Amino acid sequence: MIRRVLSLVCNIAIAILVPMAWSMMAFQFDPSGALTSVGFTNLKFFTVLSNLLAGAASLLYAVELVFVLRGKRERVSLLVHKLKYAATVAVTLTFLTVLVFLGPVFGFGSMYVGANFWFHLFIPLLSLLGFCMFDGMEPLPFRSTFLAVIPMLLYGLCYLVNILVNGVGEGRAANDWYGFVRWGFPVGMAIFGIITLGTWMIAVLIRKLNHFGINDN
Repeated sequence: MIRRVLSLVCNIAIAILVPMAWSMMAFQFDPSGALTSVGFTNLKFFTVLSNLLAGAASLLYAVELVFVLRGKRERVSLLVHKLKYAATVAVTLTFLTVLVFLGPVFGFGSMYVGANFWFHLFIPLLSLLGFCMFDGMEPLPFRSTFLAVIPMLLYGLCYLVNILVNGVGEGRAANDWYGFVRWGFPVGMAIFGIITLGTWMIAVLIRKLNHFGINDN
């Protein structure tokens, strides 16, 4: 019971924090930070999309948990649990990409201020902690690790197709806002391959940690 209540608290917090952080970026309540954009143009960033996915998944998870806690149903549906899993993998990828790649390229100072603090650090860590420690009532099948890579694959394919069709661009018209092909397309494709493999490894690790969390509670 306690673990389910803590899961509910974490999911409600994420569902509230995501639209708050998006509003900060979209309406420029705090214009600081790199890789930000006004209005709906910020939806081009994987950071924003992964966090919005996490917010939506957490909202659905919280709603189902309320029914579970009230005795209306036995458990959160496997579909919603898998969606929360994929969202957690996506925001963990965001967290690690900033830590390993974007932070050194653009500067860590601009990566953790304003809306970026919530999108790059706080929400991903809260999602990871909540999913691994409190979410779930039964182990996820191993094949779910491949499904969890789908959000990143879809984004990566759209990112590369956009560059191939419209070119790299410059300034406000830049289509390579993450700088993945600044060293050429072969390097960009290699980075994409590394990120794909890395995302799957993240999914495997998070699944294992979630299983430990279920068994220890």
